[in-house]
Amino acid sequence: MRTDVRPLLALLVAVLLAAPSPGAAQAGPPAEARERMERRMRMARSLGLAEALDLDEAGTARLNAAMAPFDARRKALLEGIAPDLRTLRQGAKRGTGTQAEIDGAVQRIFDARQASLGIDREMFAALSKGMAPGQVARMAMFFARFRQRFGMEMADVPGGPRP
Repeated sequence: MRTDVRPLLALLVAVLLAAPSPGAAQAGPPAEARERMERRMRMARSLGLAEALDLDEAGTARLNAAMAPFDARRKALLEGIAPDLRTLRQGAKRGTGTQAEIDGAVQRIFDARQASLGIDREMFAALSKGMAPGQVARMAMFFARFRQRFGMEMADVPGGPRP
């Protein structure tokens, strides 16, 4: 028997939206707070996918297990560009840094965005393997809305100002 996860998803989204933004503190949230935010995002994604694809607990657990290595790769990618984001932030705020440093940081961030899109494509291909066409379409729609709603591109990097 499948349980209705919509009320739980609505509650989780409300909690996520009530959480302070990562840009609230200049130095960024402490590591513990970032981990908590990441867990909340993964839980929201999991519940949303379960609802969109009409999955039971076992199906949701399989998707979560399949997404975990991609999440780890994406996290490592974001951690890798943290120094570049600090360089840009300091350059914008204080006018520090050489042209070469700024250009290099911008290029590495663009490269990381491209790599992040590659990870997304690989994850989508892995998750959609064996799914019916309707489920693949619903999953694509879910991910598009999820990324748009929660701004999952590069905005979740610690200490960065939010647009």
